[in-house]
Amino acid sequence: MSHPYRKPRQVALAIEPRGIVVKPEPMGQGLTIWVSTQAPHRVRADLASALGYPEHKIRVIAPDVGGGFGSKGPLYRDYVLACHLALKIGRPVQVDLHRSEDFVTTIQGRDQAMTSELALKRDGTMIGLKVRVVANLGAYLYSSTAGPPQRMMAMAPGCYRIQNCRVEIVAVFTNTVPTGPYRGAGRPESVLNIERLVDKASRELGSTGLKSGARILFVPTSFRIVQESALNTIPAITKNLSMKRCAFRIMRN
Repeated sequence: MSHPYRKPRQVALAIEPRGIVVKPEPMGQGLTIWVSTQAPHRVRADLASALGYPEHKIRVIAPDVGGGFGSKGPLYRDYVLACHLALKIGRPVQVDLHRSEDFVTTIQGRDQAMTSELALKRDGTMIGLKVRVVANLGAYLYSSTAGPPQRMMAMAPGCYRIQNCRVEIVAVFTNTVPTGPYRGAGRPESVLNIERLVDKASRELGSTGLKSGARILFVPTSFRIVQESALNTIPAITKNLSMKRCAFRIMRN
């Protein structure tokens, strides 16, 4: 059986738009940067590469980020421009984006079309899965843009035992805002694809998706789940949980 699915584009609208302040240090001693980023080390490394400037002379400070969920991870063009201008004029430069500017310059999430084919035996045993993803990367390629579509290569089978799996990913450029990591970074698309396909298979086999999964489809393997306190003051608690047992427990509740 086969079925097309589409995960529409979502705007990563953080509570605060992006912003940056760049201060060139006296005597060419470096740059000090305050920027609303989730990844200061990545920003520093990419800035050094883009500017041709020594990385050890760049200090990146990430104060209150103002929300991000992945969208404030990459290095943006306005950050590079602000640093270039600060070095050129020898004075501090500040860039604060308005909401409308942030809306059309910050990476957005999802926007993938998926076509899947699942081969099963009459008892529900999965013997093959073929997935084709067409991922809209937007108009420009950021360092993290290609990451989310590639998640499908590792997560296409989900938690199911499938003997043969083939994944093809086609990346396309369009006249839209670039895409990138946002709230799961490719994982929600992968889960949507396999779970909807399993639900369809379960209906055609005459069983509910969860019951069929618990009886036939879940891998009968235990996973180690480690629970730790936030401050690590309590020793870790380790449990072995069978996925099949968990599924049956959910059905009972």
